[in-house]
Amino acid sequence: VSVNLPDYVLYKEDRFIPRAVLVTTMELRVWLIDKSLWTQYKKNHYVRSLAKASYPMKSLPPYSRPPKDHKLCLRWDLEMIDKFTDYKYANCSQEPEIVDFFKFPVAFGGHKRGVVKELPKFKDLALRKSMGEITTKPRWTLSVWVYLQKYCSMNLCGIYHKAAMDDFYLTPVIFVTDTGHLFVQVVMVPQELNAVLSAFKLPLHEWFRLDFTMDGNYVNATVTHGPDRTKQLFMEHYFPRMIYYDDSYGRHVFGGTDVGLQAIKGFMAHARVYRTHAVPHDVIPMPPVNDTMFAIELPQEYHKCEAFKAYIDVKLRQYKVLKEDCLRKRVCMNVYAEKLERYRRGYVDPETTCPVYAGPAKEGYKATNALIRKQVAKYFRIYSLNDKDLSDQLYQKAIDTVDDQGLRGVVSSIPMLQQSACLRGGQAAYLLSVLY
Repeated sequence: VSVNLPDYVLYKEDRFIPRAVLVTTMELRVWLIDKSLWTQYKKNHYVRSLAKASYPMKSLPPYSRPPKDHKLCLRWDLEMIDKFTDYKYANCSQEPEIVDFFKFPVAFGGHKRGVVKELPKFKDLALRKSMGEITTKPRWTLSVWVYLQKYCSMNLCGIYHKAAMDDFYLTPVIFVTDTGHLFVQVVMVPQELNAVLSAFKLPLHEWFRLDFTMDGNYVNATVTHGPDRTKQLFMEHYFPRMIYYDDSYGRHVFGGTDVGLQAIKGFMAHARVYRTHAVPHDVIPMPPVNDTMFAIELPQEYHKCEAFKAYIDVKLRQYKVLKEDCLRKRVCMNVYAEKLERYRRGYVDPETTCPVYAGPAKEGYKATNALIRKQVAKYFRIYSLNDKDLSDQLYQKAIDTVDDQGLRGVVSSIPMLQQSACLRGGQAAYLLSVLY
């Protein structure tokens, strides 16, 4: 027994098959029935038969089917058209089911800004059909590397979320809280929001990979971290109903938005989304050890920056004490005023202590010392330094050094640019990225 199926089910479109049909389900049924029942009943023979069997069949998607050799003799004009044109069979350009949003490290300063991208709908009918099934039973994975400098200064800060055109949160929402926990929110069927918090806290001052997967009403998140990426944190949750996820609608947002959501304070890299299937975290490949995000050594840079800020505070206090000592020597105070001054300042006998400023300036900090000393001398009372003002002054000092010394001044200006960038100097950070 041979089964003959129509060409629009077996082959791809061409000149003689104008439209190939996407077959969602196919089944072959075989049955034996008595001849009297066959003539007596006009339908439902399969149900009434005593011997029957069914075999599921699968048809290839239209663009994956082979072309048919029609074995026909074309007219002369059609033969010339086929000879001088590339079009013979219907084709669909390859559409990636895995999307890399960015691979290089992207800085997020805790502001209401982020990386936003919309993904086009699939053109392939088979993929569209697959995505239609995923809408109420999502199979989807996000993998992104994150470096957190600090936890959120507000209640929630954005790592990733999907947003509608009116900025309504869609599925999924992945935030970090002010206590360092992971916040996950989804839209269930019907339109109802539900959220869950992780029991663990996200690591600080180190790169970690966050893998988040949705599968039906089940979600899980795996955080891989540590010096050798051997430590793992894990959470999973079953929502009471199926999750609603529409791949073709909404924007993918990494970080924050200008409508009120702050981004994390840190960095992200290697952001990848698997649109059509859930991927176990141990299958997702690790970047090489010489990858850019490891090469820039963010943990060491963070500690250097924190040490620089502490150095500024120490120098400010030292110069304030020196200034007060200088002013005191110029003023002749009575006994009462002198004792009051000693009590207020916490008097220390100079004969039993070291001088306030005994050591030389640290290498690369001379410009900073000069600027701090200038600020202390300028104002009668100064309690703290404005980071932005000091950053701008360091940046301008570095530019002046390059202007005066030419290319030879680039090397000596780099410490000043690094210090300016540490104090959130955007221009200095940009210039450093160009120089490096």
